[in-house]
Amino acid sequence: MPPLDLVTRIRDARPLPTTQERVARYLEVSYAAVPFHTADQIALATGASKATVVRLVRRLGYEGLYDLRAQLRDALYDTGDSPVARFDRRQEGVGLRTLLNRLGRQEARNIRSTVEMLDVVELQRLCSDLIRADTVWVFGQRFSHGIAFNLGLLLSQLLPRVQTVSGEGGALPDRLGAMRASDHLIIVAHKRVGAVKIALAEYARNRGTPYSLVTDLQDDVGNLVANAAHTLSSVTGMEGAFNSYAPSLVLAQVIAAVLERTAPTAPSRLTEAEVALQRFGSFATEGR
Repeated sequence: MPPLDLVTRIRDARPLPTTQERVARYLEVSYAAVPFHTADQIALATGASKATVVRLVRRLGYEGLYDLRAQLRDALYDTGDSPVARFDRRQEGVGLRTLLNRLGRQEARNIRSTVEMLDVVELQRLCSDLIRADTVWVFGQRFSHGIAFNLGLLLSQLLPRVQTVSGEGGALPDRLGAMRASDHLIIVAHKRVGAVKIALAEYARNRGTPYSLVTDLQDDVGNLVANAAHTLSSVTGMEGAFNSYAPSLVLAQVIAAVLERTAPTAPSRLTEAEVALQRFGSFATEGR
């Protein structure tokens, strides 16, 4: 989200003239790009004049656009949890082998910490609820969607009714209209949680559908953790610019491992999956 100082300044300056309001909204939405844009470029993007951009910037209390851009650059690089803020300048000049070794050590630490702090009782309770659920729904966005997709694929080989959903094209409400109180929803939620996940959790609660989290959140966001039936936490500390999501993938594998041993439908579902793979394998061979 935009730096709090910019948000406060825009809020205090409102209401704004129509053209200045367009520029203000652009600053709120495109704050990561503004440090690298000129007044002419901002004017072009908003359909305003360069003079309007300058007037708004001064109305917000900045000495000029250079002052606003400098503040945003500092916020992007020195605070927050964006990739650009997390960029590790120590990597400059570091050899590739050294970097790979550091990445490997960090990954191993993350996975080890995740497994060590895993609450076994919580894990067992989650799996019991998944077994009892009529349908298990799995949701994630951006990087979290990859984990959710993998988790959904694993669960579909062990449980009779699993639906993996995403929010592309605004289709999420349509997909989840069939969710019932007898179902269970798993939300994969990493840092910088989007409003969609918070809204989805609230939607599930209103329908009486319990939801659980696979997450690296340390602070609750929108009561997402507080209202969850179960929470499995991962450690995603990074080496460089991007978080490591391998520990969350390990949690997906852990859930599948427990269900493989405890779900009554696991033997038949695994057999069906194996038969299907063999059939498709023969088709692929014949089609060469």
